[in-house]
Amino acid sequence: MIKKQTQLDKYKAKITKRLSLLTPYLQRVALGDFGTKIKVPKQEDEFTELLFSLNLMIEDLREMEKDNQLMKENLKKEIKGGLDTLEKTNNFFSSLLEQSPFSTWIADKNGTNIRQNQACRDLFGIKKDEEVIGKYNLFKDNLLKEKKGVLPKIREVFNKGRVYNVVLDYPFKSVKHVNVPGAKHVWIDVTFFPIKNVQGIIENVVVQHKNVTKQRVDEIKLHESERRYKVLFNNMTEGFAHAKIITNKNGKPIDWQYIDINPAFERQTGLKKEKVISKKITEILPGIKKDSAKWIERYGRVALNGKEEYVENYSTSLK
Repeated sequence: MIKKQTQLDKYKAKITKRLSLLTPYLQRVALGDFGTKIKVPKQEDEFTELLFSLNLMIEDLREMEKDNQLMKENLKKEIKGGLDTLEKTNNFFSSLLEQSPFSTWIADKNGTNIRQNQACRDLFGIKKDEEVIGKYNLFKDNLLKEKKGVLPKIREVFNKGRVYNVVLDYPFKSVKHVNVPGAKHVWIDVTFFPIKNVQGIIENVVVQHKNVTKQRVDEIKLHESERRYKVLFNNMTEGFAHAKIITNKNGKPIDWQYIDINPAFERQTGLKKEKVISKKITEILPGIKKDSAKWIERYGRVALNGKEEYVENYSTSLK
């Protein structure tokens, strides 16, 4: 019995010693070091199969580590490539915005200016971005509040994703919530349109302007000129008629059509404006072709040759 106990103690000691020899290997494996194989004695014993199994496990872990490292490197490359592409795309759109000849600025979802291009700075007289970036807000703009119906339409762009276009007389210096020393007074044809994310949610609104100051000033001058002309036209004592000459296929004047006549012309001829405008003279006065004064021939000659003529004659057609 004592002999058996002694053999058992020796076996336990042997097992303990063999396991203690494995401890450093297993610790290195636990720390991720898969580079060392466990030595397997040539003489097989009860540990041989375990040691082979442990070596196979370490080999598998080493291959998995290699695969994991390769995946990390590939992932790094993909991330770097994605970041490079994102940077290039961002640089492209930044250049596109900045170099665009169209005055453009971008509003956040609250209507505040977060970015603008050089054309916008030039149009409104902005010297520094700090004058308006993060400060100018569409819904605080007193000029827009004063223009009936404009702000509700702009809100629809932000809330409903609609596009809105309007022409505005815009004295930028009068905007109260920003201070822009070089602010200009311009007429602008302005368009508001939304920018949505992939979920279809509106994140920004783009505001683009076209400077129509010259066109509007010219229109105002033209309207004023037309008004003055009408006043003169209607109050002058001389009879005045504006007509278009009608020719045949050979270019010979055969008729004329009234475009406008003034009150003095009505009084002198007895022809009423409402009855002659857009009508041919041969419809109004059928006998004019036989009139000895040859009015159609005379008026046609002046119109086609561009040379004025003075004549004093009697019209049998008007008696």
